[in-house]
Amino acid sequence: MFKAAVEATVGKQNHQHHHTLIRMCETRWIDKQSAIIIFRQLFGSILIVLEYLSIHGDSETSALSGAYHESISSNIEFITSLIVVSRVLALTKPYTESLQSPTCDLVQCYDKIEELALYLTELLNDDNIDKLHDDLIQFAAQHDVPFVLSRRKKITPRAFFESIHQAFISSTVDELGPRFSTHQKLAVKISKLMALHVKEIEFADLKDTFEFYKRSAVGQLCCARK
Repeated sequence: MFKAAVEATVGKQNHQHHHTLIRMCETRWIDKQSAIIIFRQLFGSILIVLEYLSIHGDSETSALSGAYHESISSNIEFITSLIVVSRVLALTKPYTESLQSPTCDLVQCYDKIEELALYLTELLNDDNIDKLHDDLIQFAAQHDVPFVLSRRKKITPRAFFESIHQAFISSTVDELGPRFSTHQKLAVKISKLMALHVKEIEFADLKDTFEFYKRSAVGQLCCARK
């Protein structure tokens, strides 16, 4: 039934869309990214299936489907988070896939991660914020999601969007720092000493790495003598 709903909403010939959902996996980051991105792509199909089950399912299925449908079809807070998170994960996913490749050049990957951090920071610029906000408005209108917040929020939908946008992108950039620090990048360069790569490098390529560990070793030796 879900496949039929997908074909009805995105078309049989649209190969850019998946026709099934992916289960979230806490231990596989790339699956988590894919699950959220695909959930956004198939959002219309999900609404159709939930509405159908809420009407035609048994009592338990009907109740659960109706509750799920209500929670996502009339909740601009959920839609806002979905748009922001899926946008960021669409940018980070290629780097995750690259890191999993057995032929991955870790040094080049670290360079790309630095580029990613800069690009994510650029998303905080007003022009990029406006563009993503327009995408949110269009997505909400396409799926008949009311573009209003509950009264208890006491802020506008735009202000809520900006707060989610700022918080998620900033936290993502902050996470990239510890995971891909300068120290780690220097350590990765040691891989260039492997026989597979040693003919492709010069001493200058590793000089900063040697200097870093030289200073570190001297410092530890001095501490040990004290």
